[in-house]
Amino acid sequence: MPRPPAAAKPAPSDSLRAPQLVPLDRLYPDPENPRDITPEELRNLAASIRDDPDFLVKRPVLAYADGRIYAGNQRREAFSALLAEGWLPPWGTPLIPADLDDVSEAIARQRAIRDNNQWGRWNELSLASYLAHLDGQANLSLLGFADEQVSALLALAAHQAETLQATELVADTGPGHTVADALAIYQSTQIRQIVLYFPPDQYEDMLARLDRIRARLDVETNTEAVAAALEAFDTEAPSDADSDASGEPLAAPTELHPVA
Repeated sequence: MPRPPAAAKPAPSDSLRAPQLVPLDRLYPDPENPRDITPEELRNLAASIRDDPDFLVKRPVLAYADGRIYAGNQRREAFSALLAEGWLPPWGTPLIPADLDDVSEAIARQRAIRDNNQWGRWNELSLASYLAHLDGQANLSLLGFADEQVSALLALAAHQAETLQATELVADTGPGHTVADALAIYQSTQIRQIVLYFPPDQYEDMLARLDRIRARLDVETNTEAVAAALEAFDTEAPSDADSDASGEPLAAPTELHPVA
């Protein structure tokens, strides 16, 4: 049986070339562009370009050879708005990265859809962790999510962190417990967690004091140290120990710094 002919090697493509820096008036929007954007979304897109203009080089405007844009109409519009405000990109000229290509209408329309479509979906837990790591390092409002979405995802990340911390603490309550065992124990209501918070200037001191209590009582965990300290307090303290000398209730620490 004759062997099939070997597949032909693809011809070298010029599609791997770097984008060009193009004057805005060299490009014009596609009147049939199927994507809409609100003024607020456009302002947010412009702010995200200002925040990371090099991303435009990684994802340039795509246009026909005559300059008609088939992917990136809104990027061009946001870039134009920034220039109108007197802003210049880091390359120092009012030129936008673009890839002008002699491409067929069918290919261009497919690329336009692919440029704006998503095949995958967000894993909410992983996305929440991503945002939590970026919080404080980046402007989370410039990532394309509504503010309420960002708040909900950060809350989810905080909940996951607290669950992990609780699991690790519970796992320290006895030998032979895996993390899964510890979480099961925690969720079965056999163990409950108490979380205390202290201002930054007290945090290290509280850990050091717990270390001294553990050493003095020859116990292994912070849980045992706190339990022993509370037992000693209950034995020795007067009944009104929950008030200060003025009779006012003791104020609880307010800043959120969990004791490990």
